[in-house]
Parts: sequence; structure tokens; C-alpha cells
Amino acid sequence: MEERRGGKQDRAKRNRRLMIYLISAIMLFSGIYIGVNDSQPKPKEKASDYSSRILEYKAYPIGNASSPVRIEGDASDLILMFTQPGYLDQSSVQYILEENITGVGRSTFEVSGSYSFFRFVVDDSAEAEKGVKGILRTRAYAIYRVYGGTSAAGKVSVIGYGLKRGDYVKALLFQRAREGVFDLIGFSQGVVPYGNIVKANLTNVTGFLFNGVLDSYLSESVLNGSVVNLSELRMNQPRLVIHAANYTVGINATVYSDGNSTVVEGRGLDKLAREVKAKNVSFEAVSGRVSFLVPLDSDLKAIERVVNASGIGNVSRTKVGITAAPPEITDGRRIFRLSNSKALDTMILDSAKVGDEINVSLSIVTMGDYNLVFAKQV
Repeated sequence: MEERRGGKQDRAKRNRRLMIYLISAIMLFSGIYIGVNDSQPKPKEKASDYSSRILEYKAYPIGNASSPVRIEGDASDLILMFTQPGYLDQSSVQYILEENITGVGRSTFEVSGSYSFFRFVVDDSAEAEKGVKGILRTRAYAIYRVYGGTSAAGKVSVIGYGLKRGDYVKALLFQRAREGVFDLIGFSQGVVPYGNIVKANLTNVTGFLFNGVLDSYLSESVLNGSVVNLSELRMNQPRLVIHAANYTVGINATVYSDGNSTVVEGRGLDKLAREVKAKNVSFEAVSGRVSFLVPLDSDLKAIERVVNASGIGNVSRTKVGITAAPPEITDGRRIFRLSNSKALDTMILDSAKVGDEINVSLSIVTMGDYNLVFAKQV
């Protein structure tokens, strides 16, 4: 009699613990609830103990952000979650677990303080999905699949849908434990492009970007006064780096120190270089750079004549536009959020036109939490 009473107490304790989980769980997908109508027939008692298929886990989030996971396995088990808040009671769990579902070999209800869902081991995935849908009395649910994956934290069982081998997904990862056994589970938040080459939509063509090299001083007024509708003029003048501290120069120029060197910018650098060389002082001549933007309808031949007459060398001209790219990419170890991804300044081919979907190569410079992105069509 004592053993029987102890067994009843254990089951009652287990049921109370289940109800606590069901009420307090933080539902990842806007709530995971069962939609069984009150008018639905009560499930018949069966010989099997359905409570043995309620699996309770301790689950701990890994990190405070999503992680990239590479999908390396095909879809396997089927997962059932609910998307509309409601009540999930013991009889509803029992109803699902004891129902005979076509295409399903075994069903469990997995619950922790962070998530809850039904898992179905499937014999036939198409029949199983159809069978699961057939026992529900609500449309407020979502069906997912389980995929094998790998992450920096180890092997992961990823819950998602429509994934394939080789995909990288952004996932919330949890380490979970049950009866001394540990594993990783992840909830997919969508596929993230891998690598620095991604597809982007060309939303605007802004004009032409000119770039060139300066071997001698050039006043900004020369270009501003000669190139029509010039904008975004950027100019770094050539400089002479003299490897001597506080070197005295005899020309009217901008002079500043850089460590044990003296840096000179301005006119007359050729003459100064000859004087420095005559004194057997080492130096380095550094070329300058110039770039500017002109509208799409500019007279390009006229601009090229001005540029050539100004002494600018190694001149290049590139068509530029605005592209909309994915908000995130991954290198397999971490996820990079692209700042201003919907309006990236992009160097494009002359043949590109608004509305095209193009491949762009992204170069990312990370400054703290901000990722500066440069894009070029490839």
C-alpha cells in the first residue's frame, strides 16, 4: 500500500511540475499552445503511460546574441508549435501524445523553462505533416523540422523549415540537460548569406566616380572651376617624408612631425627632394590621391580633358549607384550586421541599370559595434 501511495504521489508531483512549466515557460515563438475545442471528445484511457513521453529539460541560452549555424543534415523529426496564446493543460498534452497519427512513429512533448514543443519521429514526412494537421482544431500553429548542424559551440539540432545542406542560419542556441546528458538545440531565425559576395538589388544610379594619382600639388579650385556639377571632391596632396626629426625646410609648405620624421606637403617638393638628397638625408616621396563625383549625364570627354591637363595620373572612372543588400552576412564564426544595408554606395558596371539584381563583393571595416561597408559589383 505504501508503494502504491508513493507512486500516486510521484505522478501527482510530476503533473504539478508540468503545469508549472506550462504556465511559466518563456515561449520563443509567441506562445506554444494547443488548440483543442471544449466540444472535442475526451481521450480514451490507454494502457501506455503517456507521461513517460513528457521530457523535462534544463535549458541555458548560449551567449546573449544569435549565432551562425551551418546546416549539415537533411530534415528529420517534425516539430509542432502554436502561435496564438491560449491554455495548454494536461489533458491537451495527453490528447496529442496518445493520438494515433499516420506517418508518425513516436511522439514526445519537450518542455523547459525557455521553450516547449511537440516532437514527432516520422516514418513518412508528408503523411506525418498531414496527419498532425488533421488532429488539430485550430489554425494558430506552425510546423517545423529538425536539421543537424554545426556551430562554434558544437553540433546542434536546429529547428527550422525549408533548410538545406550548406545553408547558414542565424539561430538562438540553448544548451540543455536531462538526466546527465547534454546537447545543443537551436531555433532558426532565417538563412544568412555566407561570405562577402551576396546578391543585391540596384535601386539607383547616382553618377560617375573619378579617381586619380597626384605627383605634384594641385589646388582644389582648378577642378571646382572647370568640372561642371562636381561633388564630393576629396584630395590628399602629395608629401615628402624626411627621415629626420624637426628638419628645417626652406619652402612655403605645410610641415608637421610624424614620430622621428618630418612631413612636408605643398608646392616645390621636387626642389626640396633634391636638396635633401644632396645632404644625404633619407626621404620618401608619397603620391597624393584625388576623387570626385559627377552626375550621370555629364560630358565625360570634357572632364577627362580637364583631368589630364591638371596633371592627374592613373585616372579611373567608375559608375556608382545605390544597392539594397541583405542586412546580415556571416563568415561562419560570427554574424555581421551591415550598417545601412538598404542604401549601400556601390561601384557598378557600366551596363548595370536600375532594377537589376547583381552580385556585389562587400568589404567590411568594423569600428566597435559599427560595421562600415564598401560594395562593388562583381
